[in-house]
Amino acid sequence: MLGLLSASSIDRAFVRAVARWQKRKGIRANGIIDTTTWRSLRRVLGITSKISLAPPKDKDYFKDNATLKSISLQPADRLPQKDGISGRITEIYNRQGKLMRELADRVNLDLACTIAVWVSESHGRRHRTGKTPGRFENHRFYRIWGVHNQKIYDRHFRHGGHAGISGNAWQQHQFRKMEAAAFQLVHKSQEQEYRVLQFAKKIADPEKAIQAFRLGEPQILPLHYADLGYTSSRKMYNAFQNSLRAQILGFFDYCLHRDAPERGELLVYLRNRNWRAFCKYYNPDRNVAAAAIRLQDIYNRAASLVRG
Repeated sequence: MLGLLSASSIDRAFVRAVARWQKRKGIRANGIIDTTTWRSLRRVLGITSKISLAPPKDKDYFKDNATLKSISLQPADRLPQKDGISGRITEIYNRQGKLMRELADRVNLDLACTIAVWVSESHGRRHRTGKTPGRFENHRFYRIWGVHNQKIYDRHFRHGGHAGISGNAWQQHQFRKMEAAAFQLVHKSQEQEYRVLQFAKKIADPEKAIQAFRLGEPQILPLHYADLGYTSSRKMYNAFQNSLRAQILGFFDYCLHRDAPERGELLVYLRNRNWRAFCKYYNPDRNVAAAAIRLQDIYNRAASLVRG
């Protein structure tokens, strides 16, 4: 199809050939087989079913596994405490390394990859029952609820790229309770994040407010509750609030069941240490290139400290 006898996806010839093919098909010619390109390729190749990279049973979730519900979080061996990012790596391993290793082994994943994501997403914030790390995302709330209630949303919320506010959608997140009050930054503290969530639950459907609240140390949106095997955003929210174990199991379920763009490819990206693709689909609402560089750096540190 591309006019090549052989090529690797990292070869310039392959990238140029993909770009030429995209241009012929009227697709943005970036040389990458992204979601749009892959859909078009599937049609040309006659592929009608999705390739599943997840376990064959749709309801086979780690969160429901009896063994994993009882296994200890902490490993028998402990790493000496260090400073900075290395200190975060060793702290996470010493706190939950046994369960993480068990899950990583089950999906054939380098444990250091899991810990690297954990460090990158948690930003040093630790789970506390009832007040797990959270981030209220205005632009998500807008897409879920505000787009249908725009006057109310604009009265109380702001985000980049909307209503004349500069920046990207994930930037310039501000809110106010009263129309006469000044707008405040949302992401200045965890207390503020929860204040905004509680306010959003009062003016909107509470379930939709919860869906816009990135949750726990792995920072997963309850919007994706079904990918983790939950029947509602509220049930996922409650489970993550009550248990670090639920967050660890949920992270692996999410990587196995989330479409990225095909089901289970988040795990494939981690196995291959394709940080940019992982960041793009795990949490696209940020500077993906910068997030990938940070994740690579944390992984290199984790790999030198944690084996296997």
